[in-house]
Amino acid sequence: YGPLGTQVWLSRAFGWQFLASPRMAERNIENSLRAADALGVKVFGLGALNKAEFINGSGQRLVDTVRPTRTCVVHGNTLTAAAVTKNVLALLVSLSPSPAL
Repeated sequence: YGPLGTQVWLSRAFGWQFLASPRMAERNIENSLRAADALGVKVFGLGALNKAEFINGSGQRLVDTVRPTRTCVVHGNTLTAAAVTKNVLALLVSLSPSPAL
């Protein structure tokens, strides 16, 4: 993606942990968001599993609890859609003919 700098962090939380120890799984994600916000991360993707309402209200309870100031929280589908849209637009620009001088 050219000059775009990206990092992928994984916060290990398996599906069964949300059932066996939901508060532990939530704290793990909350702490990851706090660390990301402190470092100035712009987008924090939860992944598709976390968009379930019963887990954290599609991420809303996480935002309400942590109150990140610099980081946007999205679930996996939103992040994927944004990345695809941005790349399609960049591709269209690169394929358009250059203006004649």
